[in-house]
Amino acid sequence: MLVGELKGIRADKDWGDAGNQKFHAWPFSRISNLLTYKAALAGIRVIKVSETNTSTTCPLCDKRAKTARVRRGLFLHCGQAFNADLVGAYNILQRYLRETGRVLPDPAGVVGALARPAVNRFVWRKTTPKGREQGTFKQAA
Repeated sequence: MLVGELKGIRADKDWGDAGNQKFHAWPFSRISNLLTYKAALAGIRVIKVSETNTSTTCPLCDKRAKTARVRRGLFLHCGQAFNADLVGAYNILQRYLRETGRVLPDPAGVVGALARPAVNRFVWRKTTPKGREQGTFKQAA
C-alpha cells in the first residue's frame, strides 16, 4: 500500500492564530502509525512516498502546472478535466514506480476524465427576523 509522506507538511505554513492551532492539532503521524499497524496485521506492507508537487503535476504530459487545479476537486490541463485527488494519487503511484524501475500504467485508464463538474449553491427562499424558511439548491453559474 502506498501512502503520501507527510514529513514537513507543517513547515512554512501561516494561516493565522486559529488556523495554525487547528492545523498543528492534526495527528498526521498517529494516522500513519495506525494505518501501518493495521495493514501489518493483514499482511500488507505500507510504503511512504513523497507527495511534493503531486497535485499540481499533469498525469498526461508530466508537466507541473500550479494553475491547473482550478478549484477543489477539479484539475484542468492538456484539454482534459480530472478529479484532483485522483491526479495526486496517480502521481504518487508514478513516483513509486519510477523509483523502483517498474512500468507505468496508462494515465487515462487510472485517472479518468470527468464529464462536467457540477457546483450547487443553497439559496434561502425568505429571511425574516424570526429566522429562515426552507431553501433550495440551484445550479451555480
